[in-house]
Amino acid sequence: MAYIDKEKQREWQRKWNEANPEKVKDKYRKYRVANKEKLKAAAHKYYAANKDKLKCKARKRRESNPGRHNERTRNWRRNNVDKLWNDRQNVTLECCSIYSAKGDVMCSYPTCDVADPDMLCLDHINNNGNEERRDLMWGRGGYNLYAKLRRSGFPPGYQTLCHNHNIKKEIERRRADAKIRHNRKISGSIVPSAK
Repeated sequence: MAYIDKEKQREWQRKWNEANPEKVKDKYRKYRVANKEKLKAAAHKYYAANKDKLKCKARKRRESNPGRHNERTRNWRRNNVDKLWNDRQNVTLECCSIYSAKGDVMCSYPTCDVADPDMLCLDHINNNGNEERRDLMWGRGGYNLYAKLRRSGFPPGYQTLCHNHNIKKEIERRRADAKIRHNRKISGSIVPSAK
C-alpha cells in the first residue's frame, strides 16, 4: 500500500511485520542467501571502522554475564572437539615444518632423522624462551606459542628440535654457564686486589 506520509507507511509496515513474522523471516533469509558476499563485505567494513567500540561492547557483555559466556564457550568446545583437535595438530605441524632446517617436519639437528611430530618441539635459538614468555605473557608454550607464531607471520628466532636434542642443548648451555662461573671464581681469587 503506497502512502504519501512516510510515518503512516512505517506504521503500516510495522503492523504487517508483526502480523506476518514467518513471511518476514523467510524474506530476510532469502535476502541473506542471495547477498551473502555483499553482507560479509559490509560486516568486515563496519568491523574495521568500529573495531575498538565493538570489542569494548563485547567485553562489557562478557563481564556483565560471565556465567553465560563461560557456558557458551564450554558448550562450543564440547560440540567441536574434533575441530579443536585438528586445529591444534595443523598448527603444530605447520610450525614444525616452517622452523625445520630441512624444510619438513623433522629435527633440525644435522644428524637427527626424528620425524614424529609427537617427538618434536620448538626451540628458541637464542635461549631466551623464559624471558619471551615472561615479557610477552604468551602462556607456557605449546599450542599457545604455535598459534601466536602463526598469527605473527612466523618470525625468526626458532628452530624445530626433537626433545632429546632440545634437552641436550640445555645441558650444554648450563655446563658452559657453570664453567664461566667457575672460571670467574678462580680468576677472582688469583688476581690481587687493586689497593
